[in-house]
Amino acid sequence: MKPFLFIILFFLYAMPVQAADFAYGLRAYNANEFEIARQTWLPLALQDNHMQAQYYLGQIYSAGVGVPLDNVQAMIWYKMAAVQGYAKAQARLACLYERGLGAPVDHKKAHSWYLKAAKQGDLYSQHKLGFLYAEGRGVKKSPAEAYKWWGVAALWGDPDAPEDRDRIADKLTKEEQARLDKIIDAWRLEKTSTK
Repeated sequence: MKPFLFIILFFLYAMPVQAADFAYGLRAYNANEFEIARQTWLPLALQDNHMQAQYYLGQIYSAGVGVPLDNVQAMIWYKMAAVQGYAKAQARLACLYERGLGAPVDHKKAHSWYLKAAKQGDLYSQHKLGFLYAEGRGVKKSPAEAYKWWGVAALWGDPDAPEDRDRIADKLTKEEQARLDKIIDAWRLEKTSTK
């Protein structure tokens, strides 16, 4: 019984410290004190596997703020958070693969990571998926999938997505559009149920 109590007490103690340390790092980051933020987040990212700390370390290296710009390091940090399911990190990792920053261009990996983030409601990823499908980069070219993802992005508030969706709509039959609109409406129901 005592080991169990020790474990509970450890987590009750560690979680508030972790949150306070992350918040301290975020305040430093927002004040452009990037080295303080980096030093604060390193132990969280490495020892505690803190997704947000890993993501923000990726941001620091990707932008080259407080450190030399290093997309390889950025990719490492983003991937650590992305594999844990952190949508922002998944989107940034996809972007690096798409642009060939930190690794060779790999549209298939970009698609895979954008898809993971898009399914979690990441607007940028939803819009990017539309382009990948419209242009056939990393996936089979599919106006229908492009229409769907731009429709979902429009639903979630992307101001550019309706124009992109409407531009590709002429490549689909009215029946295809109606079928896809039903799929998009299912996202609407999911969106309203998460509020």
